[in-house]
Amino acid sequence: MAQIFDVLFTKDEMCMEDFTKAVFAFSKLTEINCKRSARYTAAAERVKNIHLKIIFMNYAFQAQQLNADLKRWISAYGVQTAYANEGYFTAMWSKVRDMFTFGAEDAVFSSCEQLEDEALKNYKTAMILSFLPEAALKDVEKQFKEIQKIKDNLRSMKQSHVYELQAA
Repeated sequence: MAQIFDVLFTKDEMCMEDFTKAVFAFSKLTEINCKRSARYTAAAERVKNIHLKIIFMNYAFQAQQLNADLKRWISAYGVQTAYANEGYFTAMWSKVRDMFTFGAEDAVFSSCEQLEDEALKNYKTAMILSFLPEAALKDVEKQFKEIQKIKDNLRSMKQSHVYELQAA
């Protein structure tokens, strides 16, 4: 953690505006990962295919891991993460809504893919704006690539109809 703090402040002191923007970016990325985790948990509960249940639970866990990494950066800025509860409640509302809107497995894939698009847009915005420290930017770029892989996997599974094999 001290290493993260040193990376943030030893190069040149961040101006308050950049500090605020960076914290805002991290909080938005944390919020979208809360939504992703809730969406994949709801998807896993909804599908009948055991293989898909495992995949969706892995994606939910991955979103939680990304959140943990982002929260380390937020902590390095000395910001309390109490506001993360707002993202949690938003994610829980999404999960409840998804339980009723996932009519077919095709809808599950479309909904998850749509959320990944939203996540990728948030990550692109954070990467394009140059207020994140270099080490943080590398972490965000790595997370962006992981989410892009998931989106590509979703599209591939949807197109190849892997999800049509139902578990008994």
